[in-house]
Amino acid sequence: MLSPEEKDDAVEKAVDWLLEHYEEACNEALNEDYLGGLEDANYERLDEIAEEMRELLEINAHEWLLSEAEIEIDGERVRVSELVLGPSGPPFGAEERHFLAQLASRPLGLYEVDEVDPGKGFWAEDLLGLEDPSRLWVSEPMASESLEPGDTL
Repeated sequence: MLSPEEKDDAVEKAVDWLLEHYEEACNEALNEDYLGGLEDANYERLDEIAEEMRELLEINAHEWLLSEAEIEIDGERVRVSELVLGPSGPPFGAEERHFLAQLASRPLGLYEVDEVDPGKGFWAEDLLGLEDPSRLWVSEPMASESLEPGDTL
């Protein structure tokens, strides 16, 4: 099983490869699809958020890119996960590939933090009913340092 650092490395490796090969299409997906619901004033305020929150936003954006995003290539919409995990994608070990396939297998959800173990992780409740069981443990040392019960993710 991959450690949290190894999972982060797998995501980074996948995103680096995507940006090397499909930078314009990925940036368009992130700006239009992921952040597209923001009002212009709020979009501009992204530059003002604290570094810690910016890092969390980047992590979430990259995970969204790998789990749900589609980009246009030669006039066709293609799931990003298919590019990354396909035969022309970057080389991954078996555990990295399994982790990325799991990430791509379900949409990201909306969760409420209900218990935090700082430096280790937190318990969160699935607010959309996508998970069974609806309460799950998230091993995320960095985020657990700043999250509080009641925060939504």
